[in-house]
This record gives sequence, structure tokens and C-alpha cells, in this order.
Amino acid sequence: MSLLKIKPGAVVFQVRVTLLGITPAVWRRLLLPGNTKLEQVHECIQGAFGWQNCHLHEFEIAGKRYGDPDAAHDDREIISERGTKSKLKFFDLQAGDKFLYIYDFGDDWRHELEIEAILPPDPDGYYPDCIAGARACPPEDCGGLPGYQRLVRPLTVVGSTQSSFDAERFDLKEARKGLTSYALLMMTLS
Repeated sequence: MSLLKIKPGAVVFQVRVTLLGITPAVWRRLLLPGNTKLEQVHECIQGAFGWQNCHLHEFEIAGKRYGDPDAAHDDREIISERGTKSKLKFFDLQAGDKFLYIYDFGDDWRHELEIEAILPPDPDGYYPDCIAGARACPPEDCGGLPGYQRLVRPLTVVGSTQSSFDAERFDLKEARKGLTSYALLMMTLS
């Protein structure tokens, strides 16, 4: 994975990542090279959404779980997300296919990843990239969906102070910067 141009003949996955259970939706549209490993997809989601990478995560693809086998939180098998076979291009993904990314097993943030398109690389493009999105990611450790709902619900109690969290805020430049920071970190560690 790189923030460089990718070779002609390679593929780029256009992926819509939607945080489930929140309406209106919190989502990001990512462009990911086909050779992106799942652990790198995790890093890209963390950066684009503004998560802090403080918790465990896993992916569920075609009935199989991928993540860190040493961090399993139940008895079901987890396949390593770091192996060469964990690259997006090896999952036989097609436009319209969906899979799950789960972050923070306590707050249980579930993200649906939908393959919107499989594209040739743009000769002028750099990857990975975040090209669109909407709404702010919930704050880390806010208590999952119930905690998030408390943050965005208008406070009606006399003397209460409003939360400084702005659920409608989305800044594409900030999402791109976050994604780039995580991607560069992954490049130096791999």
C-alpha cells in the first residue's frame, strides 16, 4: 500500500464505508488499491473516520473473521489480517459486495463496507484516498450507539450544558489528512 501512483493493470476498489445504526448515516468513500491488506484497510478507516485506533477490531467477509488471532474475544476462529492472502484483490470482491468491519468490541461500532466499483487506477491519482463522506464519527469511548444517541439528543433538562460534539460536521481535507497519516505509518512499519 502506498500514497504513490499504482501500476497500470492494477485495480482500485471504490468502497463506501457506513457506520451502522446511525441515521442520518456517517460514511466515507475510499479508494483502495487491490493490494491493500485488511490491516491497512483498518488503518485507512481509522484515519478517514477520525477514530483513534485505541481498540481491537475485526473484519467479517463471506462468513469468515479476519483480525489479530492473538486478540480473539471469543472461541470462533480468526484468520490473520496480515498475511499476503488478506489483500482485497484475493477476496474475489465484485461491485455490490458487502462485508463488515467491527471496531471496539465494547462500544461495538459496526461498519458496512460496500464495493461500489472496481476501477482502473487514475494515472494522476494517489492511493489510498478518501473522496467523500458525511457527518462526524462518534467520539472514542462514548458508549456505543446509546452513548452516541445521548450526545446528539437535544438536552431539555434545565441547567444542562450542550455537548460540544457536532454530529453534522465533516471535513474532507481532515479525513484525507487522517487517512494519509495512518497510511504513511503503515508504510514505515511494513
